[in-house]
Amino acid sequence: MKNETQITPKEFEQQVKTWIEDAGAKIESFNVDHLKPLEGDSGEYEIDVTATFSILDGAEIKVLIECKRYKKNVERDVVMVLESKLRDSSAHKGMIFTTSGFQSGALTYANKRGIATISVEDGHTNYHTKSLDQIGRAHV
Repeated sequence: MKNETQITPKEFEQQVKTWIEDAGAKIESFNVDHLKPLEGDSGEYEIDVTATFSILDGAEIKVLIECKRYKKNVERDVVMVLESKLRDSSAHKGMIFTTSGFQSGALTYANKRGIATISVEDGHTNYHTKSLDQIGRAHV
C-alpha cells in the first residue's frame, strides 16, 4: 500500500474495504460493499464501506464503516452522524477509519456509543475503542 497521504480518499476507502474483506474471510455469508446505498427510516444513505455477515446459523450482522482521509483530526460531529445512521438503519456496529487522528471529543463520544475509531499511519492501525487510556497497535 502507498503511504496514506499519497492516495486519494477513494483509494483509502478501497484499502479499508480490502482489510475488512480479509478480516471476514472465515465468517458465514460475509459480504463487503463500497458506497452501497443503505435504506434507513429517514431515507437513503451512502456509506463508504458496509460489511454484512451471518453468525450462529443465520443471525445477520451489519457494520457501517466511514473512511475519513482528512488533513485535520476527525471531529465529534462525524461520530454523531455515523451513530445517527446506525440507529436509523438498525445496523449493529460502526467504525471510523482515519489517516489524521481524532479530536478528544470525538473519542469520548465514540467510546460512550461503542463506535470503533481507528487511525491509520504507515500501514499500521491504532485502535481507540475500549478506553481512551488503552490504545492497541496492530499491523494490517
